[in-house]
Amino acid sequence: IVHGQAQHLGNVLVAVVHFQGCGVVARAVAGGAGRVHAGQKQQLDHHEALAGTGFAAAFGYVEGEAAGVVAALAGFGRGGEEAIALARAGLAFEVVPGISSVVAAPAAAGIPVTHRGVSAAFTVVTGHRQQGETPVNWDALAKFGGTIVVLMGVAERGFIAQALIDGGLSPATPVAAVRSATGPTEHVQRCALHELAHVAVQAPATLVIGAVAALDVRSEILHDLAVLGS
Repeated sequence: IVHGQAQHLGNVLVAVVHFQGCGVVARAVAGGAGRVHAGQKQQLDHHEALAGTGFAAAFGYVEGEAAGVVAALAGFGRGGEEAIALARAGLAFEVVPGISSVVAAPAAAGIPVTHRGVSAAFTVVTGHRQQGETPVNWDALAKFGGTIVVLMGVAERGFIAQALIDGGLSPATPVAAVRSATGPTEHVQRCALHELAHVAVQAPATLVIGAVAALDVRSEILHDLAVLGS
């Protein structure tokens, strides 16, 4: 939620949220608004959660329990699926543009995804694929270079790191894991690519892989000047 979006949530009666966005939405919606979770976090309270049932089922629940309510949602890489589910259900909705965690999470940690003389391009990729989907071509990403931003990749971080190394990326490539960016529990962990599997990273986190991950532009001292000079 960025400045200007919160006004859209002030009159919400029920908020349908994913786990990753529930804290942000809770702070933005009115105090008496209900919450229905459509995410996959299993530790949610039973009366609030529809764990594993998905977004469409959550909106079906809202329709059945409180017909005519205004509903808000906080997506996490599933905006297209959510819009389709709403359209199929015959529910009117508005798309409120925001700033993607793809660039916002690294920026919050002082990491520019591109930087003159360091990285001229960045690639965004999902680290989680459903069974039967075409796997990510990590070999091609390793050879392309630049910055690699991985969303929903915490659980597969060990596999991702090894696949990139096998594809030719240096094991010493800097990595930053930005957890709960811009929130009160924001935490940044930095390591080398070959260490990623053994670093305790908790979701939700955005993984930044590449030379820029060694930077913190908020500090006069860069994390690894040698990386910039290489």
